[in-house]
Amino acid sequence: MTVLYVASDKPASGKTALCSSLSVLFNKQGLSSAVYKLISSQEEEGIFSQHLENFSKLLNPKNVLDSINLPKQFTIEDLVKPLKKEEENFDVLIIEAPSSQTPTDVAKTAKILDSHVLEIINFSPDMDILDLKNLCDTFSNIKFNFLINNVTKHSGHSLQKDFLEPSVPISDQILGAVPEKRSLIGISIDSIVNLVDGHIIDFNNPADHNQLINHFMVGGWSLDAGELYFGLLEQKAAIIRGDRPDMQMAALSTKTACLILTGGFSPNQYVVLQAEDKGIPIIVTNQDTIATMELLNNVESFSRFDHSEKLKEFVDLIDMNIDTKSILDLINLNLHSKDESDSNSPATIVSYSLRISGFSIKAGRDVSLYSERKLV
Repeated sequence: MTVLYVASDKPASGKTALCSSLSVLFNKQGLSSAVYKLISSQEEEGIFSQHLENFSKLLNPKNVLDSINLPKQFTIEDLVKPLKKEEENFDVLIIEAPSSQTPTDVAKTAKILDSHVLEIINFSPDMDILDLKNLCDTFSNIKFNFLINNVTKHSGHSLQKDFLEPSVPISDQILGAVPEKRSLIGISIDSIVNLVDGHIIDFNNPADHNQLINHFMVGGWSLDAGELYFGLLEQKAAIIRGDRPDMQMAALSTKTACLILTGGFSPNQYVVLQAEDKGIPIIVTNQDTIATMELLNNVESFSRFDHSEKLKEFVDLIDMNIDTKSILDLINLNLHSKDESDSNSPATIVSYSLRISGFSIKAGRDVSLYSERKLV
């Protein structure tokens, strides 16, 4: 079994997204894989729980196995033993590194596991080539490559010139760059209800609660007609005072995912009827419009990679911007091309989480997958 160790230079850089997506893409190439989450400290207990919750939404929860306990004073053999049990069942093991690991710790862990490191670099306009050169020095005794994630729309030219041109010394270590995408920080309607401390009128269709919201638009702040204004964006939540049924009806006449009515006002009957006819949930909050906007201003902080649409989006981004075969070549795996009829089959994944200070491994077996930028 080949091991790929996915780390990052900063937290929330896309490790879970990349691990999940690579497993899906490997599956399309005819390779089986397992995804493994490593937790390095007791302080990460909350992150561990969040990770399991996120993966339970991507994986089939009924296939989560019982915990496997490790002794407090464990050896390398204790760590590797659970992995070896799956060696015959999978072609590649994808391990997500803890966010708290330093580059030196990443190198040490990768050495122990005899793995290939894929280090995610979270793009920023002030990225310094020296930082990547320092990482190269740290990783000099292991196999590694970089992937630059969340590249902003108008930064491609400078990124190409400063990092990706063949004349740049470290360019051969960079597998590629993945652009940022708004939908990856979308948030569900259920999460919005909790954020604004509201209640929902959902017309007995709870399935709509998991729909992702990618945009927020505030009614009453535009000189344009409501239909023209709200028609600018789709997959949006319209934030409107509860006593403005005219603006509410205008939003309902466009592709709106939900209404957020502020001020504690209940919607008029004809607004309710129109929303029910279109299957558009209504969130009612006692917060005023300004307070509601403030609560939603940092919504990306609450966004998690826990939705089937996000997985599909990131799989497409990786497929379009990174040569998956090159990754397989780097980790010395041969492709086993599937028949065309199998190319759309869901990925079979085992998801593990190992706590090195709680020492338990959680795993889901034979599960099917169908399934982090600022909103305005």
